[in-house]
Amino acid sequence: MKKMIRIDLDGPYYPKPTVYQRVWNCLVVVVLAVGVVAWLSGCSTTTTGGAQDLVLDKSIQPMSRNEVVSAIGDCQANNLRAVLMYGKRKVNGYTADVVIDVTCAPKW
Repeated sequence: MKKMIRIDLDGPYYPKPTVYQRVWNCLVVVVLAVGVVAWLSGCSTTTTGGAQDLVLDKSIQPMSRNEVVSAIGDCQANNLRAVLMYGKRKVNGYTADVVIDVTCAPKW
């Protein structure tokens, strides 16, 4: 024989929480909200020293092709990738990119 289940339109009855339970629930919600906001805004802080300046140094000499090739070979021999730093130089009235430094960095 099947059991008959009674379904009310109001749903199940839950007792009304006490004052202390309501205060505790509000406190938990506030603490969690403050924690989430602090966690999300942790990386958004800025510092006053974040401005960048363009430094022009006339004494920087570009690397020759042989120096660049040997520096890249050294990076590859050590299982690293080569990162080239470029500078701008005016040649015959046109701006050209020249390699001024080669740095080795991890491959990932």
